[in-house]
Amino acid sequence: FQLFSRVSMVLIYLWALQGPHVTQRMYQKPPSVCTKDPHPVCGTDNKTYANKCFFCKAAWEKLGSLCFKQEGEC
Repeated sequence: FQLFSRVSMVLIYLWALQGPHVTQRMYQKPPSVCTKDPHPVCGTDNKTYANKCFFCKAAWEKLGSLCFKQEGEC
């Protein structure tokens, strides 16, 4: 349950940062395929992800140990 809570908090945090045009539903479970739109984000692992979708997939796979750091490249 703690792990689920951590992942949920990361996803809610991302949703809050992005404002009303991004829905929480988009980040509950990432899609199996991400688009290649170039809007890079930086994770706490200091890795630049191509966009929020790729970041969320990585965060989901790392079970909450990865957090959002900033918009843009690291």
